[in-house]
Order: sequence, then C-alpha cells, then structure tokens
Amino acid sequence: MYKSLSLAVLLCVSSAQVAQAKTYAITSKTSGVVYDSAMGSHFGGARFVDGTPYSLEVTAIVDDRRMEQTDWAQFTFSDVRMNAVFSYDGTAFRFDGTRTVELLFAPDRRGPTLVSFAAAATAQADTLWFTHNFSVAPEDYPGITALDPVDLDLTALAQDPQAVITLLADGNPTGRIYGQARTLHYAVTPVPEPATIALLAGGLAVLGGAAARRKRTA
Repeated sequence: MYKSLSLAVLLCVSSAQVAQAKTYAITSKTSGVVYDSAMGSHFGGARFVDGTPYSLEVTAIVDDRRMEQTDWAQFTFSDVRMNAVFSYDGTAFRFDGTRTVELLFAPDRRGPTLVSFAAAATAQADTLWFTHNFSVAPEDYPGITALDPVDLDLTALAQDPQAVITLLADGNPTGRIYGQARTLHYAVTPVPEPATIALLAGGLAVLGGAAARRKRTA
C-alpha cells in the first residue's frame, strides 16, 4: 500500500512538473506563391519570380524566462534555438541559429486574434528574416496568452495569412518578397525540461519494477 502511495505521489509530481514546463516549441509552416518581389537574387544569383511556389518551415525553442514584454502585445525572446527550411522553386535552403524571436499576440474577443511570429536565422554569411502574419476569429483561437498551447491548421481559419521574407547578405538587406500563403500551420507546445523528463522516467521505472515484482510473487 505504501509503495503504491509513494508511486502515485511520484507520478503526480512528475505530471505537475510536465505541466509547469518553461520551455516551448513554436512551429510555423506555410506554403504558397511569392508575389511583389523586390529581391534581386539569392544564394548564387537565381532570381525570385512572382508566382513561383515556396514553402517555409520554422521551429523555435523559446524559454519564457527569457521572454521580455516590450509592449502590451509584443514579446521578444533571447537565446532561442531555432531551425528553418526555406524552399523556393524546388531548392531547399537550411538556416539555424537566431539573434531574436518576436511574437505579437493581440487577442480580442470582439474581433480577430492577431498573431505575428518573426525570427532571424542564419546560413553562412546570409541572414533570413521572416514574419508570419495571420488573424483568426476569436471562437476559433483557443489561446488566451502568448504561450498558451495551441495547434492550429489555419488553411481554412486564417484571414489574410501572409509571409514576409527578407534576405540580408553580411547584415545588409538585399530585398524582400511576400508569400501569399495557401496553407499555414501554427502551433505552440510545452517542451518538458531534462529534469522533468528524468523525473517522469523515474516514476515509470518504479511502476514497471512494482508490476514485475507482483508478477513474480503471483
């Protein structure tokens, strides 16, 4: 009985630790066509051509302890782990590392919830600055705060979804393109910290051991 009670307490603590995770994964995926391009060239001289398909997949691992609220709806994160893949005209370009991530979150129960997610990723001497903008009707957006867990397929929900992509070479902007999003997926999910994972694993190990002992003595 006492073993069962101890195990229950351990698992409850583990679950509470998972629920209180301070690290989050923000993922944003979009695909569509580029338009209104002011980008002269990219990565070896190929030119952006309006109407050409693109896709952009971004994952940023943010820590709410490194979140700074710079305005009532604007948040910035430092020391972000991130990777991004920008595909254009059949060629994929991979970026990682970041200087900053910005998140604009403006919920409004009387009108659309506005979200703008922006980050800068680097590949060699090039920096890709991108922004995903969208708005969602309040009844379709479950989040109340900027880092509330959400998992949205915005293909049918988003109003005027847009991706803004800027390329900088050696820190100097070389142009900007806009992506007319045909699909857009956005998610914020808590990521358990290593100590939390270890605690949960310990609880599961105790549970497995107790089950094995009961089986041997049965």
